[in-house]
Amino acid sequence: MGKTTLGKALEKIDYKDGGAYLFISGSKQHDAVTVAILKDQTKRLGHNGIYVSLNKGYEFISKNLRDSGCDPSHLYFIDCVTMSQRKVVDRDCCAFISNPSMLTSLSLAITTAIKTRQFDFLFFDSINSLAVYNKLPTTKRFLHYLIGKLREAGVKGLLFCIKEEEIDGLIPIISHFCDATIDLRS
Repeated sequence: MGKTTLGKALEKIDYKDGGAYLFISGSKQHDAVTVAILKDQTKRLGHNGIYVSLNKGYEFISKNLRDSGCDPSHLYFIDCVTMSQRKVVDRDCCAFISNPSMLTSLSLAITTAIKTRQFDFLFFDSINSLAVYNKLPTTKRFLHYLIGKLREAGVKGLLFCIKEEEIDGLIPIISHFCDATIDLRS
């Protein structure tokens, strides 16, 4: 899907406060789709959000967003990667979790962020990474819990996954929890 088509697809989504949306893309489109979703939320809609990353570190993501014309200052990051690789320096714009299997720590970081500041959305990158570090039933329960927590707080949940065989059985279940499933594969 080209940038123009992707942008138009995103503009057509009728977002609701507290709504949950599952975005599906191919692996080669991951970065482009992520940037497009975040640009749509922060630039076009003027929203502030939480970016939960289970596959790349905060510094890498911030640089990638800046290089792609998306201002990361509208985002609060929850980084589940960097702490497992090296010592981290505390930052006001980022919480660090030791690894993606620490779901209690992740949940607490999300809850604290939601209660501490005003956010319009949470971008979860990605369901695939969550499924790598956790058993399938745990992944399902956590995502169901997360969507419920976001609905209660009035924060949009933007859940991202890459279409792969390993999670094919998970997609229909997560879709059931969501208000809409947006397939952005070309």
